[in-house]
Amino acid sequence: MKFKQLIKSYSFWTTLAGAIVVLVQVLGRIFNFSISNDLVHDLIMAIAGVLVALGIVTLPKVASETDDIENKESEEKADEEKTEEKVIEDTKTDVKED
Repeated sequence: MKFKQLIKSYSFWTTLAGAIVVLVQVLGRIFNFSISNDLVHDLIMAIAGVLVALGIVTLPKVASETDDIENKESEEKADEEKTEEKVIEDTKTDVKED
């Protein structure tokens, strides 16, 4: 993966942020300070949100299993509708010929 593509990846930034948080927490144990998990979560999500809003980072589109099922169902329904329309057209054609 090229570096330019890597730095545009949402997962790269969230992983890097997590690694930095772990480093800061380890340093905190050494120097007797701590950071709350809620603060860490809020900071990571805020920074990631700003990067996405600015267009620097793009969110990947992840298709879930429910999306796949819904797509299959809608395709099947469309096929059924096309079949019904064809039957109706064939019936009209048969009636006109008589």
